Amino acid sequence: MDHPETSTLDSHSPKAFHNDHHGSEPFDSASDCLSDETVDHLEPLELTRINTYRLQQKTTVGSTRGPVPRDAWLPMGAGKEYPPLLPDPETYVVEFDGAEDPLHPYNWSMTRRIFLVCILCYGTFAGSFASAVFSAAIASTSKEFHVSQEVGSLGVTLYVLGFAAGPTIWAPASELIGRRWPLSLGLLGCGIFTVGCATGKDFQTLMICRFFAGLFAASPIAVVPAVFADLFNNAQRGIVMSIFCMAVFIGPFAAPFVGGFITMSALGWRWTMYISAIMVLVGFVLVVLFLDETYAPVILVRKAATLRRQTHNWGIHAKQDEVEVDFHELVRNNFTRPLKLLFTEPILLLISLYISFIYGLIYALLGAYPVVFQGVYGMNMGEGGLAFVGLIVGELLGGVFILFLQGSYIKKLAANGDVPVPEWRLPPAIVGGVTFAAGMFWFGWTGYTSSIHWMVPISSGILTGFGIFCIFLQCFNYIVDCYPTLAASTIAANTILRSAVGCAFPLFSRQMMENLGVQWAGTMLGCIAAVMVPIPIAFMVYAIAERALLATAPVNRALPNAPNGYTPEGETCPSDRPSVRNATSLSNAETSWLKARRNNTKDALKAFLSRVELGAFNGSDYIATHSANASVLPNIGIAVSGGGYRALMNGGGALQAFDNRTTNSTVKGQLGGILQSATYLSGLSGGSWLVGSMYMNNFSDVSSLRDNGSVWQFQDSIFSGPTQSTAWSISTAKYYSQLLGAVDGKSDAGYEVSITDYWGRSLSYQLINATEGGVSYTWSSIALSKDFQAGTMPMPLVIADGRAPGEILVPANTTVFEFNPWEFGTWDESLSAFVSLEFLGSNFSEGTLATGETCVRGFDNAGFIMGTSSSLFNQAFLQINDTDAPPAVRNSISAILGRIGSENNDIAVYKPNPFYRYASQSKYTTSPSLTLVDGGEDLQNIPLDPLLQPQRHVDVILALDSSADTTTRWPNGTSMVATYERNVRSSDTNGGLPFPSVPDQNTFVNLGLNNHPTFFGCNSSNVTGAPLVVYIPNAPYIYPSNVSTFDLQYNTTERNAIIENGYDVATLGNGTVDSIWPSCLACAILSRSFERTDTNVPEICASCFREYCWDGTINATTPGDYYPALKLH
Repeated sequence: MDHPETSTLDSHSPKAFHNDHHGSEPFDSASDCLSDETVDHLEPLELTRINTYRLQQKTTVGSTRGPVPRDAWLPMGAGKEYPPLLPDPETYVVEFDGAEDPLHPYNWSMTRRIFLVCILCYGTFAGSFASAVFSAAIASTSKEFHVSQEVGSLGVTLYVLGFAAGPTIWAPASELIGRRWPLSLGLLGCGIFTVGCATGKDFQTLMICRFFAGLFAASPIAVVPAVFADLFNNAQRGIVMSIFCMAVFIGPFAAPFVGGFITMSALGWRWTMYISAIMVLVGFVLVVLFLDETYAPVILVRKAATLRRQTHNWGIHAKQDEVEVDFHELVRNNFTRPLKLLFTEPILLLISLYISFIYGLIYALLGAYPVVFQGVYGMNMGEGGLAFVGLIVGELLGGVFILFLQGSYIKKLAANGDVPVPEWRLPPAIVGGVTFAAGMFWFGWTGYTSSIHWMVPISSGILTGFGIFCIFLQCFNYIVDCYPTLAASTIAANTILRSAVGCAFPLFSRQMMENLGVQWAGTMLGCIAAVMVPIPIAFMVYAIAERALLATAPVNRALPNAPNGYTPEGETCPSDRPSVRNATSLSNAETSWLKARRNNTKDALKAFLSRVELGAFNGSDYIATHSANASVLPNIGIAVSGGGYRALMNGGGALQAFDNRTTNSTVKGQLGGILQSATYLSGLSGGSWLVGSMYMNNFSDVSSLRDNGSVWQFQDSIFSGPTQSTAWSISTAKYYSQLLGAVDGKSDAGYEVSITDYWGRSLSYQLINATEGGVSYTWSSIALSKDFQAGTMPMPLVIADGRAPGEILVPANTTVFEFNPWEFGTWDESLSAFVSLEFLGSNFSEGTLATGETCVRGFDNAGFIMGTSSSLFNQAFLQINDTDAPPAVRNSISAILGRIGSENNDIAVYKPNPFYRYASQSKYTTSPSLTLVDGGEDLQNIPLDPLLQPQRHVDVILALDSSADTTTRWPNGTSMVATYERNVRSSDTNGGLPFPSVPDQNTFVNLGLNNHPTFFGCNSSNVTGAPLVVYIPNAPYIYPSNVSTFDLQYNTTERNAIIENGYDVATLGNGTVDSIWPSCLACAILSRSFERTDTNVPEICASCFREYCWDGTINATTPGDYYPALKLH
C-alpha cells in the first residue's frame, strides 16, 4: 500500500450476542489447551500424553466444555449468592507427579503389562471367533427355522454389521469414562446376547441377538488398541498391535472347524453359541478381575477424588471432570466428518476400498471354503473347517514378517527425529498384495476338482492369509500416518466402509462359488486383488516423485485445518474457553516460544559474524561468551513494507540475501544467516504476501518459491486464475466457480463478506502451493507446525489498520491491529487487547463467550488475512467488472458494494467483532462489526509497530522499504516520518513508543538517504529504549524496480529481475558499491548488545557508524524530480 484512501462501516451482527460475562481466563495458545505456567513444570512424557488424550477427546467425544449451557443459571438455594470463581483454576487441576509417577501406565511393570496384553488379546479373539463360528451353523439353523441358507447367512452379516456400529459407541465412551468399563460391558453384553442366540426360539430372536452380540463385541476391537496406546510407547506398541491384529484375524478362521465339529456332534448348533458365550464371558471375568484403568485422564479423576476427600478442598479436580458429551459433536465427529473425509480424500478412499475388499474376503471365504472342501472334496463340516488352518498359518507368518521389519522401521523413525513417513508402511503391504492375489488365483485354479490333492488348495491359504495380514495392518497404519491430526475420523471412516462391505460378502459368496464355479469365481477374486495391487505402489511412487520435486520446493507445513473450507464453523469450545486478554504483556504462548527461538538464533548469528571482517574483534566468540544470557544478545526484527507485487519481489530479494539457504549466501562477505538470526518477521500489504507465502509453504526460501512453478506465477492474472501449466492449473471458469463458491459459503453461513474476501481468495492462488489456493489454510495453523514450535524460524507478524465507526479517512494515530500465529489484537492503549486467532469468528461480548456459545474456527483464513493487510487492492480487483468474469461473480460484488457503499470498497469486515463491548473507552468496541483496512493507510507503510513494542525488546530492525512515495514511485522516507510523528511528536492512542529521530522527506531525498541504507538511532542515549533502525530503501541497481503498485501481472523475466535487484539492494550489489557493507550491517546488529555488555565498539564499527548513521543533518528544500540512475551496469 502506498497512497491511502479511507472510509467506514457500521453494521449489525449476523448472529445473536449474549450479554453474559461469565467466562474464564484467556486461552492464549491455538494449539494447546494448557497454560504455559502449567507447561513449565510438566515432564515431556506427561505433556505428550495429555496433548494426545485431548486430541482424541476432541475428535471422538466432542471435546470439552465450560459451564452447563443454560439461559438462566440455577439458584444456589437458601438465598445464597453465587460464590466467586476460583482465583487460579489451573492450580486446582491434578497432574501426574513427573515422568516416573507409578500411577502412569507407562511405569507399570513389563510383566504386568504383558499379562494385560494376553487378557485383552484373548477377549478380542473371543469376540472375533464368535463372528464366524455361526457360519458352521448356517445349514442347521436354516433347516430348523425353515429359511433359505441365504437368509440364514444373515447371522454372520448382522454380527459384522454390529461391528460397524459398535465403535461409534465404544470409542467415545472409552475416552469419557475410561477403558475398563466399556471393555467390561462390551464383553458382558456380547456374552449375554450370545446366550440369547443359543436359547432363541425363533429366527427373529436369533438375528436380533446376533446383531447386538456383534455391537457389544466391537468393544474390544475399538478399545483395545487405545489401551495399548496407554500402556506402551511408539517403539513397543508396534509389536503388541501385531499380536492384536493376529487375534482379530485368526478368530474368524479358527471358528469354522471348531463350529463344524460341534454342529456335527450331539451338542448341535446351539452349542456353537454356548461355547462362544463361555469364551467371551471368561474374557469378561479376566478383565473385571485383572484390568485396572489405563486411561490417564480417568486415573487423574480418581486421584482428584481421593485428594478432595483427604484435603476437603472440593475445588481440586482433573481436566477430565470438565468433559461433557455433546450429541451434535458426537454425531459430527463420528459420522458426518468421517463420511466427508471418505469421499473427498483420494488416499483415504482408495486405501479404505482396498482394506474393505480384503476384509470382505475374510467373511466371503467362510462361504467359499465349504463349497470347495465339503462340496468338491466331500469333507464333513469339521474336516472342511480344518482347511482354514492354511489361512491361520499364513496370518501367523505375516505377523512374524511385520515383527521382523519392526526393528528397521524403528531405526528409520529415530533417524528422522521420530517423525513417521507414511510410505514406510507400504512395502510390506505391496508384498502382501502380490501374495494375496497369488493365493486367490491358486485357490481358484486348484480347488475346482477333486483330482488335485486337497492339500494344494489348503496351501494357497498360506499366501492368502499372509497377504490379508500384511495389507490390513500396514494400510491401516498408513492411513493413521497420513492423517495424524484426523486419526479418529479417518479410522471411523475406514471402519464404516470396511464393515459395510464386509457384512455384505457372506450374503453372496456361496452362491458366487456355486454359480460361477470355483475356478472362475477364484479367478475373478484374484483379478480384483491383482487390480488393487498398484494402489499402494502408486502411493509409493507418487510420494517419491513428490519428495524429489519438493527437494527445492515449498512443502505445505501450515495446515489446511479449517473445519469447512473457507466457511467458518462453530465447534464445542475447549475446557479453557477462549476470552479476550489485556495486552499488558506477551501471551504465554509467545513467551514460551521465545525461549526456544532466542536459543536457536545463536548458531546462525555466530556463523554470520564469523564470515564478516570485524578487525581484531571476534564476533563469533562474542556470541559464544554471552550465549548463556540470551537477553544481552541481539534481538533482530525484519520489516517488509507494502507496495504490492513490487514489495513482495523486492523484499523477497532482500530476504534471499539474508537467508543462509540461498546458494552462495554463506561465503565470506555475504549476508546469509541474518534471517535465521531474526526473532520477528513482519509484513504489511505486499510485504504480508511475502511473509504469508513463505509461512504457508513451510517457511520456504525465496529461491524455492521463485523456481517452484506452482506459486509466484505472476504472469497469471488474478482475473483469469492459474491457467498456466502449473500443478494447480485450472480453467478460468473453474477458477471463478471456486471463488464464488468459497465466498458464498461464508455468506450463506451468516458471516458478512466484503470485496476483501474475493481479493484474498484470488491472491491465495498465487501464493499458496495447494489446490484451490489453499482454501482451508489458516494463519493460526502456523503455531501447530513442529518446526515453528521448536523455534527454528522467526515469528511472522502481519498488520492492518482499524477504521472506527464514523470514520471516512483513518487518522495518523489510528489503531494498528496485529495478526500473529496465536492471537489477533492491538497494543494501542485505548483497546490494548488480544484474542485467540483460532477462534476469531466466535461471538465474544465483554471479552468472553456467553454460556452455550460455540467456538468458531476457520475465520482466520490465510488468504483473508493477507487480503485484509492489503485491502487497498480491492479497488484494483474491482476491474473484474470490466472482464469476462461470470455474471454471478459481478452480481455478487455489485451486491456487496450496494450494501457497504462504494466508499467502503477497501474494507475487510470482521463480524462478529471479538472486542464488542470489551472496553467502553475504545471506539472499536461499540459496533458488532470490526472494520480493518490496508496496513499502510495511515502512511506507516513499513510494519514497524509490532517490532517497537517494549515487551518484545527488539533492538535492531532491518526496515525494507519498497514504497512508491515519489511521483516516480521510489521511497522518500514517508513511512519512517509517519512512524516518528505518531510515536514521538504526538500524544496518540499508543502513548508513544520509543523510536529514533528521522529527518523530513525532503531531507531523505536531498541527502540521498532514500537511495542507500542508513542507520537511525545510532546514539541510543537520545531516545531511551529505541531500537536501531537499518533503513534499506528500494533503489535501482540492475533493474528499474519502481514498477507501479497496481501492476498485477509480471512475466518471469520481470519477476526474476526485480527479485535480483532486491538482492542487490540488501547486499549493495554484492559489495560492489561498498565492500565493507556486510561488516557495517553486523556492527548495526551488535550495537545495542555492545551497550548492554559494556563492550568497546570495534574500530571498524566506529568507522561504519560514521559512514551509515544519520548525523542529524537537515536539508528541507523541495527536491526536484527524482530519477535515480542504475547503480550497476
